[in-house]
Amino acid sequence: MKRINDAFGHEAGDCALVDIAALSRVATCPGDVVARLGGDELVVLVLGSESDGAARMSRLRHGIAAFNAANERSYELWVSIGCAVYQPLCGRTLDELLCTADVLMYEDKQQRRLRGSLPVRAA
Repeated sequence: MKRINDAFGHEAGDCALVDIAALSRVATCPGDVVARLGGDELVVLVLGSESDGAARMSRLRHGIAAFNAANERSYELWVSIGCAVYQPLCGRTLDELLCTADVLMYEDKQQRRLRGSLPVRAA
């Protein structure tokens, strides 16, 4: 977000956050939690199965790609996402879920850097 704020102003940065929130809302289901940790870092806590989590992350990534392809803004969106799945009977705590999502988010960021789809200095 810093790059958007720096290049296009804080109003554009605010619009980018609203855009990401809207795309997240479409990609996830009621009961899921999407949280921005800072910058371009998101964690998603999914109520369901591992395949549910993978499907929601795929929908979110495709939604962001479609948004960028539509070229509706003067900037492109990118986020680093970590997803953890909550199953009520598993007994995992919120701290454990957030830790899992955080680790996966950093892995996502690193993979995107290696593929060249993320600037060396993340927003």
